[in-house]
Amino acid sequence: MSPTPVPDWFTAALDALRRADTAAFVEMYADDATHEIVLAPEGRPSELVGKAAIAEYTAQLPKVAEFIAFDDLRAHVGGDVLIAEFTGTGTRVGTGEPLRLAYVWFITHECGRVSRIRDYAMSRP
Repeated sequence: MSPTPVPDWFTAALDALRRADTAAFVEMYADDATHEIVLAPEGRPSELVGKAAIAEYTAQLPKVAEFIAFDDLRAHVGGDVLIAEFTGTGTRVGTGEPLRLAYVWFITHECGRVSRIRDYAMSRP
């Protein structure tokens, strides 16, 4: 796979997440999509099955994190798979503590919708 321009549908989804518009963010998912959170903290789900479950989980994000930007975005496309690497910066709600996360997402995109995301995210200094 070689680096390619980031697809518009993905940049629009990240922009929605940055604006805390979680309903617009989940529009990229198929109804039966799966979002796997490989490095989920203890007590949090490691797999969300179905657009409704993804929407319910994502709706909670603005209560814990305020994203300022998603930067350093790189995409690699092969067939129906998009590998997206990016950094999310912002603050933790309630504490104002700086937030910096490194993401690598393996995204299967079929028939105009995301059917699966395998999500690796880690805090960065």
